[in-house]
Amino acid sequence: ATLFSFPPSRAADPAPDFPFSGVSGGDHTLAEFRGSFVLLEFWASWCVPCRKGFTFLDQLGKKHEKQGLKVIAVTLETDDDAVAAFVASFPASFLVGRDRTGRAGELFEVAAMPTALLLDRQGHLVARFEGGSEAVHQRMEQTVEAFLAGQRPVATSAAGQRKGPSGNLRAWE
Repeated sequence: ATLFSFPPSRAADPAPDFPFSGVSGGDHTLAEFRGSFVLLEFWASWCVPCRKGFTFLDQLGKKHEKQGLKVIAVTLETDDDAVAAFVASFPASFLVGRDRTGRAGELFEVAAMPTALLLDRQGHLVARFEGGSEAVHQRMEQTVEAFLAGQRPVATSAAGQRKGPSGNLRAWE
């Protein structure tokens, strides 16, 4: 599990925008959530830690909603039945979406499921979390709470450029 702040060259630019559809309907873009703190998680129906993660994200989102936190969980899967079964089994009050193209996974160099990104109100990436263990959830909650209190996240592992998948490897397939 990894948490790190992005290097200044990447942190200076807003996160890349991408379109996605809500599993309950409606089209969205990441950019439409600028003005809110966003916790964006990439998940997959076959991902065992993602199951516990939905409950955690739901609680975290409800706890900090009044402070402007928006939780968005996006799957990159194309299997309609698997996504529908997962969402039915693990209901959530936050926005659950799909990017069937997988482009968002490439933009954010998703190499593990789940991968979560914390974005500030201007859409800048400020922290990244990989994995869904209890320890990752604890660090995620501490980082979100510190950030909402006006503190900047600090790297807990070697900071550096994210090394995402190379070639045709895609963590969500």
